[in-house]
Amino acid sequence: MNKKLIKSIASITCGLGIVSSIPFASTSCGSSYTNILPTKLLKIDENGVLEGFVSTFNPNNYQNKRYDTIKVPKNVTGVSASAFDYRYDPDACPTYIKKIDFSGCSNLVFLSYCCFRDFKSITSIDFSECTNLSTVYSGYCFEGTDIETLDFSETNFTKFDSELDQGQGVDFTNFLYGAGRLLHSLILPGCLQTISTNVFLNAYLSVIYWNNLKNIPTVTAGTFEHVRSTGIVGVIGKESTVKNADLVTALKNNGNLPKDWTQPLLNPSENL
Repeated sequence: MNKKLIKSIASITCGLGIVSSIPFASTSCGSSYTNILPTKLLKIDENGVLEGFVSTFNPNNYQNKRYDTIKVPKNVTGVSASAFDYRYDPDACPTYIKKIDFSGCSNLVFLSYCCFRDFKSITSIDFSECTNLSTVYSGYCFEGTDIETLDFSETNFTKFDSELDQGQGVDFTNFLYGAGRLLHSLILPGCLQTISTNVFLNAYLSVIYWNNLKNIPTVTAGTFEHVRSTGIVGVIGKESTVKNADLVTALKNNGNLPKDWTQPLLNPSENL
């Protein structure tokens, strides 16, 4: 997302608190990550698919070298199933890694099943300039992480649909299932116009924004049944033409957004 826009938005206090005039938290609560793990430790196949770490990677060998970031090469086209899934081998997780940086990965197209599941130390994933990211092969991508905000504002997702091209394996069911005990904020691209039931199952969101939204999205009944009982939903970005009040009303009427969700008191884009 445009950095000027982010700076114009007051941050939610680190943790789980919410203030209704404040759209979303910074992904790292003011921290910056600069110590990049050597790229040679990443396993990338001949098609540019990131498959995790190379087989010789031992996290203990890098424990005290202050590495905190995985910077993904710009030629990566996707992330394979269970690439960084530590559900069944938690001791293999490099818990000193806090951020995964996909910024500038314009060739990135897809994420796969459980690709970051139980990478518990992750607090931030940067998808800025991932302008071709549009596909998910099943869900649970971020389950068990400590991500606070997921910013998809610069991606090309048009549908979060549980019935989208399942014959090809494309399925957004449970995409954000259990997406971290701290996840409360989601920023969506304006091109995302369809959301179906079960995408947000067990993802207890409290802040949802669309960036540069020009049309009210289509949502199915029950889409928002599993978000928190109170929260904020609205639009950001200079190109947005949809009004906050109209968006809130539509999502409540069509997607079961809880009645105590409100529009923000302040429009963050007005300060630009």
